[in-house]
Formats: sequence, C-alpha cells, structure tokens
Amino acid sequence: MGRRWGLLRHRLILPCLGLGALALWAGALALEIAHMRADGDEYHLLVVLVLFTGFVLVLFAGFAARRAVIQREQAAAVASHAQTRLSDMAEASSDWLWETGPDHRFTFFTAGAWARYGIDLNDSLGKTRWETSDLTWNPEAWAQHREDIEQRRPFRDFTFRRRMADGGFHYFRTSGKPFFDAGGSFLGYRGTGADVTERKMFDAELATAAAELAKSEGRFRSLVTNIPGVVYRCLIDADWTDIYVSDYSEALTGYPASDLIDKRVRTYASITHPDDREMIGKTVAQAVEQRGPFELDYRILHRDGEVRWVREYAQAVFDADGRPVFLDGIIFDITDRKAFEAALNLAKEQAESANRAKSEFLAVMSHELRTPLNAIIGFSEIVLRETFGPIANKRYRDYVDDIRGSGAHLLELINDILDLSKAEAGQIELVEEPVEVEPLVGACLAMLSPRARQAGVELIAEVAGDLPNLLADERKLRQALLNLITNGIKFTPPEGQVCVRARMAGDSLQIEVADTGIGIAQVDIPKALSPFGQIDSALSRRHAGTGLGLPLTKRLVEAHGAAFSLASEIGDGTTATIEFPPQRLIEPSAGPARHSAAAR
Repeated sequence: MGRRWGLLRHRLILPCLGLGALALWAGALALEIAHMRADGDEYHLLVVLVLFTGFVLVLFAGFAARRAVIQREQAAAVASHAQTRLSDMAEASSDWLWETGPDHRFTFFTAGAWARYGIDLNDSLGKTRWETSDLTWNPEAWAQHREDIEQRRPFRDFTFRRRMADGGFHYFRTSGKPFFDAGGSFLGYRGTGADVTERKMFDAELATAAAELAKSEGRFRSLVTNIPGVVYRCLIDADWTDIYVSDYSEALTGYPASDLIDKRVRTYASITHPDDREMIGKTVAQAVEQRGPFELDYRILHRDGEVRWVREYAQAVFDADGRPVFLDGIIFDITDRKAFEAALNLAKEQAESANRAKSEFLAVMSHELRTPLNAIIGFSEIVLRETFGPIANKRYRDYVDDIRGSGAHLLELINDILDLSKAEAGQIELVEEPVEVEPLVGACLAMLSPRARQAGVELIAEVAGDLPNLLADERKLRQALLNLITNGIKFTPPEGQVCVRARMAGDSLQIEVADTGIGIAQVDIPKALSPFGQIDSALSRRHAGTGLGLPLTKRLVEAHGAAFSLASEIGDGTTATIEFPPQRLIEPSAGPARHSAAAR
C-alpha cells in the first residue's frame, strides 16, 4: 500500500503542485508586466521575461529528473520481482544453482542445496568439486571433466558421487559454462546440479534386469536350438499364422522359419496334409474349449515331396478376458517311429498268424498221434495180461512193459500239447459245476501218493473248514492241481515236503501248493511260465519233461477267471498260488448247477 501511495504521489500530487505554482507565478508575472507597461519600464520587463523563461526551464528539468527517478524505481522493482521469482523457483526445484570463482572454488549455492542431506553449506563453499567428491568412481569421466575445466569449456551432464553424512553415496549430475567480464577476463563457472541417485539405482536395476533377460533369452535360445523339434507360437486362425518358429523348422519341413513367420512366404496350414486338416481343427477346437493341452499325430508335406508324420503337443494361451489368442507348442518328427510301428504290427500279425498255425498244427497232430498210441498201449496191456496165452520169455514181458510205459508217457505229453494248443487258440471250454475243495485236494494227493513215496517226499493237506464250493470245471481244475503237485514232488529232494493249502483270503479263495524243493531264481520265473521253458539245474535234468506243466496250469486257472502267481527263491522252495474271485464261490447248499461255458 505504501509503495502504491509513493507512486501516486510522484505521478499526481507533485506534478499538480508544480503546475499550481507555475500558474500562480504566471499570474503574478502577468500583473507585473501589466504594471510595467503602464509605467513604461522596458528594461524591467525584459528582466522579468528572462527570469520567467529560466523558471519554466528549471521546472521542466525537474519534471524530467523526477520521471527518470520513477523509471529507475520501476526497473528496480521489476528486477527485484524477477530475482524473488527466480529464487523461489530455485528453492522449490529439486535442482540447484551454483557458481565458482576463477580458482574453481564454489562461491554460491542455492539456499538449501545441501541442507536436505544434512550437509552444512559452508562445508562446500570455498572448496572445489574434486575436494568434496569421490574421485575413485569413474576416473575416466573425472579426467575429462578436469580437462574441460582447465580449457574453460562448457560441460553438460557430468555425473559424480559424494559420500553423505550417513556413510552412503549419492549420485549427482551437473552442467556449467564459464563466464567472463567485459574485458574478456575469466571470472569462473555458473551452472546447475541435480540429485540422480534414484535414477542411477533405477538404471542399475534396469541394467541388471536387461542382463538377466539377455541371459534368460540366451538359455531359452540354447534350449530351443538343442530340442530336436519345432517350438512355435501361432495365432488360432485358419492358417495357423506363426508368430515364432524355431530354427529346427528347416530340418522338419525343408522350409526356413522365416518363410512361416507372419505368412511371409507360406503358411503352416499349406504344408499340412489335406486329409488331416479337419481332424486337427476339431482337436484344437476341443482343447481350446476345455482349456487343456492336446496331443495328436498327423502328416505334413516336406519340401522334397516326402510325406512325414509328426507329433504335436500344444496348449492355448488366453488373454486377461479369457479369450484364446495363441497356441504354444512343439512338433516332433515321428516318421521313423511310425515306420517302425507299422513293421512291428506287421511282424506281430505274422507272429500271431504263425502261432495260430502252430497251435492248429499241434492240435491236428496230437489227434493223429493219439489214435495209434492208444492202440499201442491197448495191445501192450493185452500182451501183459497174457489174454491169448502166456509169454514164454520174461524178457519179452519186460519189453512189452516198456512199450506200454513209454506209450502212456508219450500220450500224456501229447495230451498236454493238445490242451496247451487249445488254450493258446482260446478254445478251452469249461464244463462248470459246483466243486468241493477238500475232496478235490484229497483225490489229487491220493493219486500222487505212490509217486511221492517213491521219491521220499511227504504230502500234506491243510484245508480250512466251511469253505464254499467252487463253480469250476472239476476235470481241468484237477489237472492244474496235479501238475503243480507233480512239479513239487519232482523238484523236492528226499525227506522234503509238498503242502497243499486251501483257505479264504478276504472275499477270495486261495489254493497254494508249496514245496521245500530246490526253488527257482526270480529272473527265471518268467521262463518257467513260458511254453517249453526249462530251468537248468542238476536236479531238474534227472527228470524228463517238456516244460508244458506250468504254462498249461496257468492258462487253465486263468480260464476260470482266477489269478495265478509263482513265488520262489533258490534253495527256499516254490509256492504256486491260485486265487479265485468272489463270483466263482457258491454256498454248498446251492446244489449242482452243471453247465458249459467257453473260457475267455
């Protein structure tokens, strides 16, 4: 308000007073001139006119001086306002202003330039930049900065670091230019400074992230390069437009990856076999709908005209709104595998055909051999009974007895071959009826007791009471048990035991034949269960056999829907286990339910 009043006084009141004084003086002068003219005093009139003119000139000079003073005051006010504004802006800015003398020592800093770091401004005034900064950081930049200062060149964005009161470092960026007096003498530098610590940290983190990204990309490229398949990302469109395709594309398709990316030369759909495209589209659509991965085999057309089989594993990628945008996947060449599978299937079909032919041949030959063998055995028994008269020579009786025994043994082998052939051909027919377990086990042991006594082996039966009956083919079940017990007697040394156990195991019925014989190595069990398979051992070689007993037993048991297993160790004997499922068990009161069923 005082400043405005001063301006108003200078601009209005003083000029008005001056004009008023001039008017009074002019009036007085006019009266005086009138008197002088009346008196005729010309000399005094001239003096008065000169004095009046001088007064007017002095008055105008005063007005001019006053105007100059006012203009200077106005300019000073504008300069003060500009200085205040610049000072306010400098204080509010995160940057600051500085100035040095000709000796490069700081003479000025914006107020508060170092206060935010807990550093007294006086600790920097009177010192050079290299006296307050860490010169060990980026020495090459410091050398260039010193050269710029010594050559009095402007510099821009020089970055240095300074240790703070807490012991840590802050990074600063400064720019400056030299200034000179009117005569060209160097007076120092003026410039700006700013704290770039956060940006420096951000740049360091960005550089670290970029290095990690480059490292990760390198690992990814190395991994993709070493994968023997095409890694890709494509759009879900009609052409399967590829966005990324690995370099293995050329090995798989004959076309470089650059041909397929963005459909520059051709599309992947164009090299897919036409007969497979509809199947591929349906598979992908279903996988996208279910949001799951998919796997499929199809054909592609190689550049050299060859048709190749490939296997693709892929999954859709969805955006934030749940819309499918890409397919990510990998494609392998399985042409050789497909050719191998085709050859394997052909070989399998040929083997199965040969096996069926073998089984049919054995079945036919067994029937053909059985008829003459029955005649040999029958006539041998007639001769041994001396039906048509006595045998004069005892040696002939022995020969006839050998003929009958050999014929019976051969017939037994032929029967085994015939049964096994039927089993392999899936022609086992079961005549099912309720079978009591205890009488079945007793009958088998009774039949083999003479052979066990001759071998010095004890036969034991352990049959639990109240066992349910089995719905089974009694003759085939008896044949299976006889085979197992016979094997136990054959491979058990004298004074050993063969035990037949029958008991319930949960809802199933188990029959075990366990011996204390020589045992079988774990690795040889599969061989023992294969047709004609025999395990080399000193004891087994003392007994004749074709190796058909266990395989035939296994098939007879499995024809009943039962499980067959063999457990054994060398020197610890062998245990064969038959486990009948619950559907094969019936109550004793159910009565006979005789019927025939083909085994499957």
